[in-house]
Amino acid sequence: MERWLKWRVFPETRVNANQLLASLGLNSYNRWAIVRKTHGVMADDEIWLRFKGESLK
Repeated sequence: MERWLKWRVFPETRVNANQLLASLGLNSYNRWAIVRKTHGVMADDEIWLRFKGESLK
């Protein structure tokens, strides 16, 4: 799971990582927190995660 999460988030070393974190309302880099905010959506695919209690479609 950890390996998969790595591919569903931007890298911690990305130039604008701090701005991206701020736009997500996060203070620090945490893969799971980023996936919770973004649902693991990537620009070029149709895979995303729905968490318990959500009704996203």
